Amino acid sequence: MDKIPKFRRKPKPPVLETAIDRNGAVASDSMSPNDSVLGQSQRAHHKMAPFRSLRLRGPSKRARDSPPADLTPTTPSAVVVAQDGIQSPPRPTRPASVNQPPPVLPAFLTLSQQDIDAKYQELTWAERVRVAQGMRDDNMGDPRWALYKHADTQEKMDRYINIRPWAHNRVKLRVPDAEFDYVNASAITLTSPTDPHKPPLRYLAMQGPTVSSFDHVWRMIAEQCPSPAVIVQLTNLVELDVIKCDQYFPMGDELPTGGHDTTWSVNEYNLWGDNWRADLTFVSVEELAGGAIEKRKLLLHVHGEQEPRVVWHFLYRRWPDFGVPTAEDVDSFLELMKLSREHTTPSAPRVIHCSAGVGRTGTFICLEHLMRELESGALARYDVPSERTDLVCHTVDTLRQQRRGMVQGEIQYRFIYQVLRKLWHDKYGSGDEGARSTEPAAKRLEVASPFTGNFRPSTN
Repeated sequence: MDKIPKFRRKPKPPVLETAIDRNGAVASDSMSPNDSVLGQSQRAHHKMAPFRSLRLRGPSKRARDSPPADLTPTTPSAVVVAQDGIQSPPRPTRPASVNQPPPVLPAFLTLSQQDIDAKYQELTWAERVRVAQGMRDDNMGDPRWALYKHADTQEKMDRYINIRPWAHNRVKLRVPDAEFDYVNASAITLTSPTDPHKPPLRYLAMQGPTVSSFDHVWRMIAEQCPSPAVIVQLTNLVELDVIKCDQYFPMGDELPTGGHDTTWSVNEYNLWGDNWRADLTFVSVEELAGGAIEKRKLLLHVHGEQEPRVVWHFLYRRWPDFGVPTAEDVDSFLELMKLSREHTTPSAPRVIHCSAGVGRTGTFICLEHLMRELESGALARYDVPSERTDLVCHTVDTLRQQRRGMVQGEIQYRFIYQVLRKLWHDKYGSGDEGARSTEPAAKRLEVASPFTGNFRPSTN
């Protein structure tokens, strides 16, 4: 992270607020703590979700205080209650080896909520310094942090004019010289902090397409993503009566004029003058995870190529803007991660987007990266020696150096710690989690790992 003084604010009881509506076409870049979360699920579920123990509080209620320092917190036994009211026995913890002590919960996963919030404020301050350095026109600035600027006539390419990629890390279209090569997307690469031999995770983080950007988006996908390509859309097209993303693919629906919406022409008007064209065809759609995920198969046939490219499009419908999935929906969110990996080539980048392409998008990428570290066993040895980097803070800072504003909301930042803490508990048992965690018991999560054979997709 940039060397800057730490910015501290007076701790205050954190609150989780209900989702808000943003008017206008400017996304908040102040990373306000008022970024919110949908407080309750709007759907009836027929199976107990493993996240039912997560309690989401409205802004008028205080979060429960941490246990007093002189009391030893205990971890309640995990109990699953079926629809008939019968309780299943608590899940046994893994016995520790006689000769080998159980792994120690990494120190960064034992932070209090106040410490987590303070780290988020430091990240926010560091990003403001970067932006200020990028705006300077003297020799004291840093050109790495210059935001890309294009002509005002091209503003409709951006859904939010204040969320643009860093100029040094934007995705450039491979078009003739002097032609407009812009799309609001950034190339993201995350390498393992514990094992340099692991292949990096690669993504294209982009804004939700506007009508003016459709041809640019599909040309980017054709140029950057080999077949089969994967797109993960983390926003509904409309939320709270506000358009969050324009429909940039055929849906296969019946048209008022007759026929079905099955095939679109891409770059029909030859925008770049090089005769690059393609046809985009709808093939199929199915609902997964009780309707939380829509899985679409599309074919992108670039003119001049013999075979069309397969494009898998996953729409996740239950993640509120500026928030995180509700307790009942996190299982389906983890299933989304698993499906997106299974349908793509390991070395190929996946296209991840929400509305602005920073909040939900950054949270998805950060959490998946750190879950891979946890599942590989790297975090079991992470506190030897004991003083190590906070991997959540480090990863978010790394992401923000590649795309401004990643993990935009404070509630999203806390969510990453919560999920990792619970995944650790599920993998290694309750000993360290109960002894060291200061997280109130009501906020502990039940998470099924999508990286193991024990993962079972939600049927809610």
